[in-house]
Amino acid sequence: NLNISSDLTMTLILPFIDGVSSVAQIAQLADTDLGLTRKAIAHLLYYRCVLLLDIFQFSAIYAPTAEIGAFVEDEEAQEEAVRYISIGHYRPYADFELDSSGKEQWPTWKPGQESSLLDKATLVQLYTSLRQGLSLKNWCLEHNARLKGVDVRRFITFGIIRGFLYRVHKYVIADGASSAGEQEQGRYHEDVGHADPESRRPSRATSDMGKETLPLAKFLDGMHCFDEICTELQLSEKKVLDKIRNAYANVTIIHR
Repeated sequence: NLNISSDLTMTLILPFIDGVSSVAQIAQLADTDLGLTRKAIAHLLYYRCVLLLDIFQFSAIYAPTAEIGAFVEDEEAQEEAVRYISIGHYRPYADFELDSSGKEQWPTWKPGQESSLLDKATLVQLYTSLRQGLSLKNWCLEHNARLKGVDVRRFITFGIIRGFLYRVHKYVIADGASSAGEQEQGRYHEDVGHADPESRRPSRATSDMGKETLPLAKFLDGMHCFDEICTELQLSEKKVLDKIRNAYANVTIIHR
């Protein structure tokens, strides 16, 4: 029964929805069917029980949206951001988190350390310094001194959820990829048709060519982001780039 399977899948995946694992990883951790897992998460999305975000990567690029202006003027949102992204004893406490006798704003801090806390002005400067063309890894290196006690994943996630940050996706266009894919597709089917009648299988060389060339060419038209390519091919971004550059002479990478 599909409904029973869906309900069971929902029960199994809930403990693994942690804001870090991808949908495929959740299915793997919960030992559930990927298709049913996607349907269960789509159900949660429909009822606004969860949010679906891009996979967090330090190689990714993030930039402010037009909503950054509203965040700059909203001190309450800035205070919430500081509490959300700060970790360990760098994290300030909200009023409702302190008991009636607590008067210190930073109860886990030793006297004299308050100057090292992330202030709202620095927070705004950090968010507005994100830009197109700058990977998160390089951004962290540029601002390393000001990121003490900051969870970078939470820093980015907060901005995405609030709508004042967006992920700049990477796309690839390779000259001749479309025609090469069509030619290899035709050649692959031709080889399969002329395979040994006893085995009805293509040669190993042909099979390897099919696995390596066919999945790659169809993604190189500038319409498929790297997240999609890496997920479909089950390869890292570096390995995908290496394969593309080894196969095609003229490769253009677009960020948008």
